[in-house]
Amino acid sequence: MTPTGPRAAGGPVISVVIVCRNEAALIGRTIGCVAAQSLDDLEIIVVDDASGDASVATARDALADCGRAHSLLELPASLGPAGARNAGVLHARGTYVAFLDAGDEWLTDKLARQVGVMAGDPGVTLCGCQAVWRDEPRGHERRLFHELPPAMRDGWRRLLWSRFITPATAMARREDLGTAPFDAALAGDAARGLWFHLASNGTVALVPDVLVRLGTAAGGAQSHSAELVREVTRPMVLRHVAAFSDVLTLRDKLRAHAALQGELGEALCRSPHGYLRGAIHLLLAGLLGYRPQAGLAEMVRLAPPLRTLRQRRGQAPAATP
Repeated sequence: MTPTGPRAAGGPVISVVIVCRNEAALIGRTIGCVAAQSLDDLEIIVVDDASGDASVATARDALADCGRAHSLLELPASLGPAGARNAGVLHARGTYVAFLDAGDEWLTDKLARQVGVMAGDPGVTLCGCQAVWRDEPRGHERRLFHELPPAMRDGWRRLLWSRFITPATAMARREDLGTAPFDAALAGDAARGLWFHLASNGTVALVPDVLVRLGTAAGGAQSHSAELVREVTRPMVLRHVAAFSDVLTLRDKLRAHAALQGELGEALCRSPHGYLRGAIHLLLAGLLGYRPQAGLAEMVRLAPPLRTLRQRRGQAPAATP
């Protein structure tokens, strides 16, 4: 396939950064997923974040067989997801950069579709796409977002209350990322901090078709701990609310506060002894208009008796044929 869009001098159209830490069972499949992309002109950068298993050897073998330009960066000490992604970005030579984690999966046209969008509009600083969370225990898939337009000049506003971009769905220009785009101080929410930054400096574009299959719905951006929400997510969101206070409506601010209540409630409901406090936060979020039906569904699904029942069923021996 002929590359779409401009090319950085001497580099490929796109650099794909894959961060790996103790993912020997998944890293080969993840590399193969990128190698299968319909866009030919790409490089694969695997950053091993000081794994203690066979991740490096497995990645080296998969890269040797992938038929794509590639690099393997072995970090001597763990830098965490933010630091490891920064190391990959610093090494990238492409005009665009995309990210993929072990356990997530791209459809074959993912990169080509997003590069086409970004090449067609230089004002786009962040491009996402529709994705589905695989919820294997419950046997269904859940979409990442609903009813969002394909281009948003105020995408930063929606990011205050909606996680409609994940690392596996995101694409950005290398020149917009700089040398250390992920703030390690934001720990598990460093990616969201970057999306705020990119969105506030341009247009957010979304490919409406499903191009990514994410890990189980109980993981990733949907399962932040209560401590992370309190100490990292909440201060970060409130800083952005304060910074844009002059252009945010009262409804916008209420949505942001309600979403924080909802995130904290879901995190507490998943914790061993936080269900009652979490349920209160979810009820408050619902009263403020944040996903009231979804919040009630989570309260039911995460109720301790039902959780215990599911665990017992999962541990029960299979019936004899």
